[in-house]
Amino acid sequence: PLHPFLLLHTSDVLVRSGARISFWGSPYLDVYGEQDIGLERGRPLHLNVGRYNELRELWLSQGFDHDPTVLEFMQVQSHY
Repeated sequence: PLHPFLLLHTSDVLVRSGARISFWGSPYLDVYGEQDIGLERGRPLHLNVGRYNELRELWLSQGFDHDPTVLEFMQVQSHY
C-alpha cells in the first residue's frame, strides 16, 4: 500500500510504498499560489483546496504509481 506523509519542517508530502519513496510537493501555497520550498521565504502558507483534493484522490485511488510528479522523483531505499 501507498502512504503519504506530511513533512512539517518543509510542508512537502513524502509518498512511500515499500522501499520506494518520492516527494509529491506541498498542499500549502502562499498568496501567489507558489510553494515555499524548504519554508525559506517565511510567507504565510494556506491549504490549497485544489492541491489537497488532488492529493486525496491520488491516495484514495492508489494512483501514486501512475502520477508523473511522483514518478519523476521516485527513489528506492536500500535496507542495510
